[in-house]
Amino acid sequence: MLRAHHIGHLLELPLTSGRSHSIDPEEVVEVGPLHGQPSVTIVRLRDSKFTLYVQGEYEHVREMLRAALSSGSC
Repeated sequence: MLRAHHIGHLLELPLTSGRSHSIDPEEVVEVGPLHGQPSVTIVRLRDSKFTLYVQGEYEHVREMLRAALSSGSC
């Protein structure tokens, strides 16, 4: 199961590299599954030239982002 931490309004997600990355859920412009790797989700942020490879299934990552945006307290 995907575990993410809230740091103020940021959401810290685990990356496939073993590190974590904090994102502002409002800056996410694209979320999608990585074809051929069901436990990896691609996340792209506005004005970012790189892609985050999140260690978690697409449905879980999408739900965490949706919950963070709807709560407003993330």
